[in-house]
Amino acid sequence: MTHRDYVLAQINHEETEYIPYHIRLGRKASDALTAHYGSEDWKKNILWSIEGSPAFFDSWNTFKRLDPNDPTLFYDAYGAHWKHAGLPHLEKPAMDGIDPRDYKWPTMEDFFDDEKKAVMQKWLDNLPTDKFTLINIGAGHWELMWRLLGVEEALMLTIDDPELFDELIGHLDVLINQFMDYFLDKPGDAFYICDDWCDQRTCMFSIETWRRHIKPRIARLYKKAHDAGKLVVQHVCGNVEPLMQDLVEIGLDVLESVQSEAMDVYKVKKLYGDKITFFGALGVQDTVNFGTPNQIRAEIRRLRRELGVGGGFILAPAKALDGEQPIENLAAIYETFVEENHKFIY
Repeated sequence: MTHRDYVLAQINHEETEYIPYHIRLGRKASDALTAHYGSEDWKKNILWSIEGSPAFFDSWNTFKRLDPNDPTLFYDAYGAHWKHAGLPHLEKPAMDGIDPRDYKWPTMEDFFDDEKKAVMQKWLDNLPTDKFTLINIGAGHWELMWRLLGVEEALMLTIDDPELFDELIGHLDVLINQFMDYFLDKPGDAFYICDDWCDQRTCMFSIETWRRHIKPRIARLYKKAHDAGKLVVQHVCGNVEPLMQDLVEIGLDVLESVQSEAMDVYKVKKLYGDKITFFGALGVQDTVNFGTPNQIRAEIRRLRRELGVGGGFILAPAKALDGEQPIENLAAIYETFVEENHKFIY
């Protein structure tokens, strides 16, 4: 079995002795592990199960220099201003000071240039056949909405003028569908969509708002992907449990992040683990940052043992490891992730 075979088996809810895994490591974390082990040889032990594309259509991938004298300031294809000094930070929403009805919406041409097309084609031409491949189409409806309006203004609009909120979501939906359409007939196993509807308590806005404005649109996206023979991996941080039954209903294949700080992942597995595949589940904010190496090892082994029952699990930290964690904790994650490599059969 290849890495792709193991991932597909899990998504098909087939139990496998070897649990496929994925580790997202930032540069600082990678460098810390190299210093800890004395060379980069440790990287050879990681069995990468998943190959993801860049977020070709995400606003961050359309950055242009805003101020020639400040290399940290950018604007994107939507017109939002960003400060990028480590991680991008929204400085000015795209519709700031603009009546939303007068806003000039970007077109597909605003997301393309010759360099980007070449990068896209190179990625497509070099897709590994032995790994599960994700096409990252970038941010979803809600994340793009707050980049247009700002978080507070977007939240207020759901209450003050839900009809305008729906109209704006509709414009974004056209673009997101065009992003997906570009890749429908191209290789790749699944679409990866990022949209953080939830905080660590519950949905950021009312569940009724989500069901009215977002659910039917992502249901159509999921169906479009399925009709093209592709799966869908949906990234959502926070407590997604209040939306789980809805996501099952509209046919989500894989939920990614699965934050243990926000919800009981073992409970959610028992309730929905035969219907949705969980990708992540190793808590970074709590277990990884503040646990001991032995606690981390025990949690990883428990996740394998309990979330792996009946398939439907891909092991991963719920967040990328940024290197702010103690080195002994990073080493414990790496060593425990690779300890079952001998079970991998190829």
